[in-house]
Amino acid sequence: MSNRKILKKLACLLMALAMLASAAVAVAEEEMPTLEVFFYANTLPDVDKVAEAVSEITAETIGCKVHFNFIGTTEYDSNLPLMLASKDQMDVIWDASHRDYWGRARSGAYLDLTEMLDTVTPNLKASLEEKVWEAAKVDGGIYCVPNYKDMFYQGGFWMEKSFADQLGIDLEKTYTIADIEPWLEVIHQDPDHENSTLMLYGTNYNFPRLAMSEYFSYLYNINGFGIGARKDDPSTIVNIYASEEYADLCKLAYDWYQKGYIVEDVATRDNWGSYYTNGSGVGFGLKVGQYAPLGEVSNSLTYGADLVFVKIGDCVTSSMDALGSVYCVAAKSQYPELSLKFIEQVDTNPAVKNLMTYGIEGVQYNLVDGKVEYIDGYMDSYYLDNYKSGDMRNSYLLAAEADNKYELYEEYNSAAIPDCFVGFVPSLSDIENTVSACKSVMDEYAKLLGNGAVDPEVYLPMFLSALEEAGINDVIAELQAQYDAFLAE
Repeated sequence: MSNRKILKKLACLLMALAMLASAAVAVAEEEMPTLEVFFYANTLPDVDKVAEAVSEITAETIGCKVHFNFIGTTEYDSNLPLMLASKDQMDVIWDASHRDYWGRARSGAYLDLTEMLDTVTPNLKASLEEKVWEAAKVDGGIYCVPNYKDMFYQGGFWMEKSFADQLGIDLEKTYTIADIEPWLEVIHQDPDHENSTLMLYGTNYNFPRLAMSEYFSYLYNINGFGIGARKDDPSTIVNIYASEEYADLCKLAYDWYQKGYIVEDVATRDNWGSYYTNGSGVGFGLKVGQYAPLGEVSNSLTYGADLVFVKIGDCVTSSMDALGSVYCVAAKSQYPELSLKFIEQVDTNPAVKNLMTYGIEGVQYNLVDGKVEYIDGYMDSYYLDNYKSGDMRNSYLLAAEADNKYELYEEYNSAAIPDCFVGFVPSLSDIENTVSACKSVMDEYAKLLGNGAVDPEVYLPMFLSALEEAGINDVIAELQAQYDAFLAE
């Protein structure tokens, strides 16, 4: 056989092999599973494009593609339970402690990941501290992967730096509520604050929580902030509103209200943000808040004033704080291991994390000296909050952010003291109606009393009596029985 014929046959063979290989790739891509991933976010035009870019990576790293489903922020709470109950494919789902993660985990909507975390994704398991995994437990099982973010509560006050300098406040020091009355007097006397907010407590339980956190740990995964345990007796659940400390707080707040340190309409204000300044960057006053590293930068920009944070009490972590943003695997997923591997990609692969957080480079943002500068109009095409899209430590910094941002997050998260209720998730099924009745009473009285708007000599006895009539003691007895069983495990 001539060399020409041999070469022709080889060429045909190679062409046939190439066609077979191409067909095999096409079949492989067609057979490659696509995970359905759900987020608490408003849908935008480029969501599918970002998912396609992520899929190019995950097809290589874990052998799957992804499709993103953004559930509108006004529809999430009502639509997610219906979707979970349907036969529609669902694989990875974003959830949070403040969005009924615990209820869905206990109802069987999510898979127990405890074993798979060790056998399928050990690197993911190793990426978070053990106290975070303890906080994630429900009845001894782990039903979510917490997104690394601020996982602590450091309460205190935001205030204008000029006042902090004037008052000689040491921002490294931790203060108590008893320390702040002289500050209020100085702020109150300043002419720039005559017609603006002097003391902002927020719209719900922010100030009482801050004040009582010196003495109590709160049980956050039950409606309202009035049930917890004394820090000097962490095994006994109590009604915080019936404590001497709460009575003293109400008297102090009422005294401040009478002196004008607290805004007159504290109990009825809506849209608090519009009151934080006079529209001119002055008149901010003192605002109850929660610290996050470098929050001075973002809050100063938001409110048009040079702000600093004054710490009140210990830096602690609770299950509520640790689980403010989590990913779960749907119990009905046909791809449980792949779903968990995708979560691992989100948390450990910076390329995936940055696509999900910022979108596509050159479309939503540009990298300048290694930091993100958004392109005008980016929020109209794609946007997902950093805290919702995996481990923050793997994301690019924004242009205005300090280089040590994530080191600060690690410092605070590691130093936070776990409260006594970490890992305890009570079942409310037998007391649901009673809890609801008690919550209604708390909503009626607690904000008025804790913010000083009514005389505690008159209203506190009424509040406590109404709580007893609503069944607060039955709630505490049931929670105590469950807590005793939890502590005995």
